[in-house]
Amino acid sequence: MPYPPEIIPRLDTDGSVLESSKHKLDLMRESIAENTRRNYASALAMWSAYLRETGQPDNDASFSAFLSYLDSEANGGKGYAKSTIQLIRSGIQFAYRLQGRDLCGVQSQRVLRGIQRKGKAGRGQQRGVEIEIVEKLRTQRMLADSLKSVRDALIFSLLSDGLLRGSELLTIKVRDLSIQPDGSGRLLVPRSKTDQTGKGAVLYIRFETVKVLKRYIHLSGLSDDDVLIQGLQHRGCTLSGRPMSMPGLNKMIKTVFREVFDESEKISSHSFRIGTAETLAELGVSLVELQNAGRWSSPSMPSRYTRNQDAGRSAMAKLDHGKI
Repeated sequence: MPYPPEIIPRLDTDGSVLESSKHKLDLMRESIAENTRRNYASALAMWSAYLRETGQPDNDASFSAFLSYLDSEANGGKGYAKSTIQLIRSGIQFAYRLQGRDLCGVQSQRVLRGIQRKGKAGRGQQRGVEIEIVEKLRTQRMLADSLKSVRDALIFSLLSDGLLRGSELLTIKVRDLSIQPDGSGRLLVPRSKTDQTGKGAVLYIRFETVKVLKRYIHLSGLSDDDVLIQGLQHRGCTLSGRPMSMPGLNKMIKTVFREVFDESEKISSHSFRIGTAETLAELGVSLVELQNAGRWSSPSMPSRYTRNQDAGRSAMAKLDHGKI
């Protein structure tokens, strides 16, 4: 039987492929997670802008200069964290390899190795926001009872209850949340950073958060298919109809922390994930339970977040408190 024309690649006179079929491109896009695709696209955009501004060709020498620039001059002179530079490099390499090219040669490999070996701290570890602080913020925001303040209370509560990453929070739709007969809630996270195949996870949502959710839905009038966390317009009186951006999310969090606590250094959406892990560790939750709650693929990351709590339960700590 004849093949449909949309899956037949166009060939040049020498037999090389001029363009790929739509089906092939769709499959290539599906080979990596949605969040990874966005990160890779952002990395490629940065590289393209760098080439335009410098007028350099896209070769190994230029790429090594670009990596050096990210380490030493970007972000107001502080440089990006080495893990971020590695991610940017991977995204650009991925795009070039799809074209049958390998951009990263000896020079850029050596520069990247130098960045890794010198142990650049980059932006540093975020501070944790413990559950007690979340409860204080939720109470303070709910007293105002405006669309913006209730939305912010819901953001803080969901980030903490689900140990959510910011990217996970911003993709939630109303239909992903359900209320149980006992008054608690459940949140379906269809896909996350460590869930590349999209198996999904169902998370427990606490009673107080469900109350905030109900108030927010009442004030906003959102329906099941709407994105839950949206930006605001008309001076914060109505939702924009578009998902809140990650920079907008972190800016809001910093603004609230400056208003309430007069301090916002090293505070971001990720702080709630860290702080909840720290609180649970203080309460005696095991590392395995913590790993499952935060959907970490290995125990190494939650163990880093909770090492202060672990030290407080060490043999010497028990001796100091008369427990031995």
